[in-house]
Amino acid sequence: MSPNHRRPSLRCRLAGAVLLTAAGCAKPPEPAATPAPAADGTHPTDAIVFREVAEASGISFRHDASEGQYFIVEEMGPGGALFDADGDGDLDLYLVQGGRIPGTAIGVVRPNRFYRNDGAGMFTDETEGSGAGDTGYGMGCAAADYDNDGDVDLYVTNVGPDVLLANDGTGRFTDVTESVGLGAAGFSTSAAFTDYDGDGHLDLYVAVYIAWTPAVEATAPAPRGEPDYRNPIAYPPGQDRLYRARGDGTFEDVTDTAGVGGRPFYGLGVVSADFDHDQDADIFVANDHQANFLWRNEGDGTFREVAMEAGCAYNGDGQPEAGMGIVCEDVDRDGDFDLLLMHFSGETNTFYRNEGGLFTDDTRVSRLADFGVADTGFGAGWLDADLDTEFELFIANGAVNRPPVPIIPDEPYAERNRLLAFNDTGRFEDITTRSGSGLELAAMSRGALFGDIDEDGDVDIVVTNNRGPVHVLRNETRTGRHWLAVRAVGVASNRDAIGAIVRAEIGDRVTRRLVTRHDSYCSSRDPRVHFGLGAARTADVTIAWPSGRVDDFGPLAADRVHVLREGDGTPVTLAGDPSVPANPAVAVDAVDVLRERAERQRQRGAWLEAALTLERAVAAAGDVPAEATAQLHRDLGDSYLKLRDYTRAAAALGRAYEIFAAIRGRRDVRTAIALSEWSTALSKEGRLGDAERGVREALAILEEQTGADSIFAATARRDLAAVLVSQNRLEAARDEYTFALELYERHLGVTHAMTRDIARSLDAVRGVLEQRQR
Repeated sequence: MSPNHRRPSLRCRLAGAVLLTAAGCAKPPEPAATPAPAADGTHPTDAIVFREVAEASGISFRHDASEGQYFIVEEMGPGGALFDADGDGDLDLYLVQGGRIPGTAIGVVRPNRFYRNDGAGMFTDETEGSGAGDTGYGMGCAAADYDNDGDVDLYVTNVGPDVLLANDGTGRFTDVTESVGLGAAGFSTSAAFTDYDGDGHLDLYVAVYIAWTPAVEATAPAPRGEPDYRNPIAYPPGQDRLYRARGDGTFEDVTDTAGVGGRPFYGLGVVSADFDHDQDADIFVANDHQANFLWRNEGDGTFREVAMEAGCAYNGDGQPEAGMGIVCEDVDRDGDFDLLLMHFSGETNTFYRNEGGLFTDDTRVSRLADFGVADTGFGAGWLDADLDTEFELFIANGAVNRPPVPIIPDEPYAERNRLLAFNDTGRFEDITTRSGSGLELAAMSRGALFGDIDEDGDVDIVVTNNRGPVHVLRNETRTGRHWLAVRAVGVASNRDAIGAIVRAEIGDRVTRRLVTRHDSYCSSRDPRVHFGLGAARTADVTIAWPSGRVDDFGPLAADRVHVLREGDGTPVTLAGDPSVPANPAVAVDAVDVLRERAERQRQRGAWLEAALTLERAVAAAGDVPAEATAQLHRDLGDSYLKLRDYTRAAAALGRAYEIFAAIRGRRDVRTAIALSEWSTALSKEGRLGDAERGVREALAILEEQTGADSIFAATARRDLAAVLVSQNRLEAARDEYTFALELYERHLGVTHAMTRDIARSLDAVRGVLEQRQR
């Protein structure tokens, strides 16, 4: 574990999982109406506007899937990459092609295409003579400087052998697949480079969808009725692969020795980040129709699959979904990386909010469930399209089965893409229909690539479409707001700085962005981290590098790209910010040992031993970030409550509340929960007036932030009822317990242990009231 973010105790994590996951089941309010563009087709000056400009930009690519046989390989591609192939500072484009289906004579052999950017968003097809025109049946592409030589290389995933194309720095490529130890054959989809062992060299994870051959296709049961594509579970699943970089430009297959072998699933999306703040790269895989994988890095070269215990294997209803594309960012600005997964029509896309390594399905709470249930989502990405410092989410949609009523009769698998705004309340709003003509198009979209292709300071989108032309959505939003981009260059870390965290203070707002090329679906995006600044003209930028070093680059000017090199900033340690890890210190290691010891003691009910251990952990936690320290105080307070030492319990829980309030604000949901917990301890201590005021304040905040019928509000009402019982106000306590019980039954079911506990408390209050009436 990292010194910067402690994993909560198992008991609290499990309790939190119940409460937080259940909160995802709360019925969201009705969506507000969204204004349409003016009748003359113009947009307000602050409106987001995307326009499709592929042909006008010199891009004539059209994907060929050799469709018509209804082989599953036909419908899953393609992806692509936005990357700087020649080191001139602008984004070139690589587009993956289909062509002849492997093992058959079906289709025409077609090469992938490489387009060079002139710096103003005009492209020239330079495939011929570049060495980039791989002719495999392509799925996706992962771009990265795999050999740390200063240029960007391409790993192409295929149905059949994958290909690694090494760049000479000018946009000329050489197939080095066999010589570096890569290129296993399979039905590969998304791939991600990441430095999982922290040696400064990029390793490679490849998601594999199906163990496919033409013979397997011939034996798969066909759907009834009109010809259509088969369900993927009709095929044997594929086995993902993990390759470790040796440091000399070659790789070794460590799939089995690293612990990710022996688990064939239907892998489609992959992303890597440090999800639990222990200073190493974890790997998340979106699986189709099966549980997702969260490979937690154990720090010794091996991984352990923990998606179930972390809360992201299934949705909040406990169901597997058709995982396809993934996006990964700290969208709620709490210092850890949240996940958003794209899914099949009839399912919602799913928003997993990360709470220190424990994920909560916030799809309904965030109102994401209100939009796109009829869509089939693939590629996606977060961006600040209008530079107002808030995130938007773009989703590329395209069907995989024939819908009853197609949008376009001649293109039955075409769907429209979506653009959703994500505001400070943590809720989504669909702004598709007022965001320009580029979002009116319908296609069988797959990949989504993000980057500023015309160098005008905003993020454009390239959408790759199955059996159709590529769409280049140029961002023509004109707001007069400012922006800033950072190109991080690793020195001790991998040169691409993949896994670094760029932290920007923009006025009173802190935004953290992950340096990566690999999320979305089968695609690679611009690794430059882009921030909308609103009216601000500077931002204070700090980078936490994968090596553990932290550099403060101070205030940087707006409206330009800053190339920031590891070691050129002022070295710092930002205590209290889990996005800025420091190298482990002896004191922090001691906290880890003590926290884990206390967890074991609490699990066996040794509350006095646990309290003493946690007191030592709190005393040693000087270098531990604030939220992790707050969790130590919460565990300490809970242990003292079990010991009925209410004075010490109130002191510990009060300290936890103060820390959360300082770093999150007093109206934050987590802060309000801490306030309610503290108030319960105050009532036990006999400070009934303070207890009632505190829990009512917490209840008001939770109702405002999450809704009056949320599980959070229900828990606060339960705590209020307990305070009222302490005041002997039993009628009021009965009413609060009744309301809380109704909500717990709705969210958790009548048989859940927490529901039964409230029912018993309500029965006890009713029993006393009945005795009084006699």
